[in-house]
Amino acid sequence: MDPSKDSLSIMIATDIHLGYQEQDPTRGTDSFNTFREILRHAKNHKVDMVLLGGDLFHENKPSLYTLNEAIKLLHEFTVGDKKINFKISSDQYKNFGRRVNYSNPNSNTALPVFSIHGNHDDPTGAKRVGPLDILSSSDLINYFGKINKVDDIEVYPITIEKGSTKLNIFGIGNVRDERLHRAFNNNQVTWCKPDNIDDYVNLMVIHQNRVPHSPKNYIPENMLPEFLDIVFWGHEHDCRILPETNSQRNFDVIQPGSPVATSLCDGEAITKYVGILEIYDKPRKGKKYEIKPILLSTVRPMVIDSIDIKRETDISPGDDKALETYLRSKVNEMIVRAQELWNENNPDGENPPLPLIRLNVEMSREYNRIRTSLFEQEFKNRIANSDSNGQKIVTYHYKEAERSQNQRFVAPLDFGDEEISQKNATYFVIGQLAKTLKEKPSHFFPENGILNSIDLYVNKNDENAVRDFFESTREHMKNHLINHGIPEHSLPGESEIKNVITLEKDRLNQEWSTQFDPEHYLEKSRTEQSITSVAAVSTTSHGRGRGRGRGRGRGRGSQTQDREEQMEIDNEFTGDNPRAVTPETYNQIKSVSKASAGVKRRINSIFDSPSKRIMTDTTKLSILEQRSSPSVTSQQSQRTQTFHELDDDDLFD
Repeated sequence: MDPSKDSLSIMIATDIHLGYQEQDPTRGTDSFNTFREILRHAKNHKVDMVLLGGDLFHENKPSLYTLNEAIKLLHEFTVGDKKINFKISSDQYKNFGRRVNYSNPNSNTALPVFSIHGNHDDPTGAKRVGPLDILSSSDLINYFGKINKVDDIEVYPITIEKGSTKLNIFGIGNVRDERLHRAFNNNQVTWCKPDNIDDYVNLMVIHQNRVPHSPKNYIPENMLPEFLDIVFWGHEHDCRILPETNSQRNFDVIQPGSPVATSLCDGEAITKYVGILEIYDKPRKGKKYEIKPILLSTVRPMVIDSIDIKRETDISPGDDKALETYLRSKVNEMIVRAQELWNENNPDGENPPLPLIRLNVEMSREYNRIRTSLFEQEFKNRIANSDSNGQKIVTYHYKEAERSQNQRFVAPLDFGDEEISQKNATYFVIGQLAKTLKEKPSHFFPENGILNSIDLYVNKNDENAVRDFFESTREHMKNHLINHGIPEHSLPGESEIKNVITLEKDRLNQEWSTQFDPEHYLEKSRTEQSITSVAAVSTTSHGRGRGRGRGRGRGRGSQTQDREEQMEIDNEFTGDNPRAVTPETYNQIKSVSKASAGVKRRINSIFDSPSKRIMTDTTKLSILEQRSSPSVTSQQSQRTQTFHELDDDDLFD
């Protein structure tokens, strides 16, 4: 690279996942160490700005510790007296909802950071606030790409000028893939581009599935407009830092990948890079931009390997000792390889951290798997991951080819990724609730708001989401009746209150639909229906349905019941007379059934409160008292004694 004084230098990185595994004594600081390295590279290379592609945080409600560490790092590397050598000529309030941080005379921003949100740190709740909003309000980052209406998306570019170099940065923060896919198909995305668009380098930042998981569960590159020059793709974790040209749209896709491994898979084991994107005022080698990969040296080394026991070894079925010895030897070899990888990336001789190791073992059902707990105990102080933190060292898979078409299936040994299992269960359980609310809607609370709050409670671990939704909606309805619904100095009848509430509830439901799409869960629920309906035979046909009086929290019997239900599933499909199902179906049955038990308990706990009363007598009286003038207070007080109260069942069926 040979940057001129007018060239714009940008450090690009994505999916840093600050706070991932923060409770783990070994891996708890990994994300912070790597973020520090990224910011240090940005400072040492004297870039003009940092551009992040989403998922700066692993959770949208990060712990105070994680939030504090993020603030400290941003203060350390982005605050100072360095002059900013570019200007933003676009409407900053349309870009960020406020002015850019370096223009604040009360703060000294030396290295501006710009970021969209991802699916992990997205804004939530009725007020749509996320951790990036906090950093933005603290003048530490410039948060853009926030979508308020998913059925009417307007994308305003950040227009940056440095001398004769001009850049437009378009950004769309993460939206559920199916909804964004539909928005593109329905022409509901408006690109607010300047008239002289060809005078600019046009860069888009997106945080969506790039790889198709289903026909609509990703964003095809061809959906993006042709005027773009570069697409900076976040969310996908495998590092593909060098530009890949889309010949149909004639733009380049740059996918930095995640510098912090959040799963043990081949894509995460690829060497991790970030990049410095240089934007030029004139084409060089036919283009006005160039990417320089920067190797990250603080990334914990990871080695993934696979072995087919029958084909690649001479171990006999039933020789458990030989199998254990062989696997131990393989894991030791992988540890050595991990140390070599670290030394290659850290020539200064820094001691290697404990590596991440995953050995995938393919075997026939004639072999026995070794005892995981005892095996992993041997590597406790030599490997960072373990079954205790949900990431086993060794996983087992039965060979599908060995099974004839009519042969009954015996359970696979590894039941897949826990996160996928939980997600499948969530789709099914919340989907069923969405179906119920669609068939029998609430008279008081907007159904989309109910589902959104439960989605936050289950998927985002927002313990207050449901409570906050119900309380805020109740308060809103009360104020709405006071300010709009109740005629001055008169006591309305029950039907009038119901009509006012219904109209406002329908309006709120439409408002919530811009943030939560019940069809997403209904569609996913239908997909999982065939799987979970089979599992339901095991979990419900034996008379263990959730009774009216059951469940004010998890007691000792709850865990026992989980084990019993799991044994029933095992017997149903792997006992003396197992059902004939495919390995994939069995895997999903067991995973979904196991995970859905926890999801259902969490949802049931929401509705198991001692009282289901939604509007208390006090609330109803306060409506009348606040609307009463002094001249009619006594009269209203007498009339409240005969006030016909709404029954709870009328408010929330």
